[in-house]
Amino acid sequence: MFLVLLPPYALADFQLLAGQSHISAGFLETKVLPSITLSPQAAEALVKGIPLTINLDVHLYKKTRFSWHSQIAVWQYPLRIQYHALSNQFTLTRQSANDIEVFPTLSETLDGVGTFRIREAIPETMKSDQLLQVRARLTLDHRALPGPLRLMVFFLPSWQLTGDWHRWQVTR
Repeated sequence: MFLVLLPPYALADFQLLAGQSHISAGFLETKVLPSITLSPQAAEALVKGIPLTINLDVHLYKKTRFSWHSQIAVWQYPLRIQYHALSNQFTLTRQSANDIEVFPTLSETLDGVGTFRIREAIPETMKSDQLLQVRARLTLDHRALPGPLRLMVFFLPSWQLTGDWHRWQVTR
């Protein structure tokens, strides 16, 4: 009964349930477990043929004398969700791995995102004893939307699909 009283955009949710990172042989290995729920307007646009791109933004910071404000690296991992009316199926494309999966429903597609496993080289100039922190979030890529919808996104709260930043320490 309470959900009926909520505005439609309250049902959209981009969040990270868990994240962990460690350094192994000069590489930062990260696992991130996302949870994605689309607003009814975004889901309707998807079914009407507008593909949606969701980005996992990952930033690496080192601890300086005073704070965590020294950014070392930024990575972005896009996921493209698209509905194909002819086959009545959804595709999930992991653009960084050029991997395409097919699902019969939107909920199965969003569940199919699963755990992100990321392996990136860290700069050689990093000291082995420096404290590192990873920050990550999920966002809807507004730049990937068609032109007219891109303008509407700024005025419609149901399209403001951005998760909060999550932080965790890097282990060695």
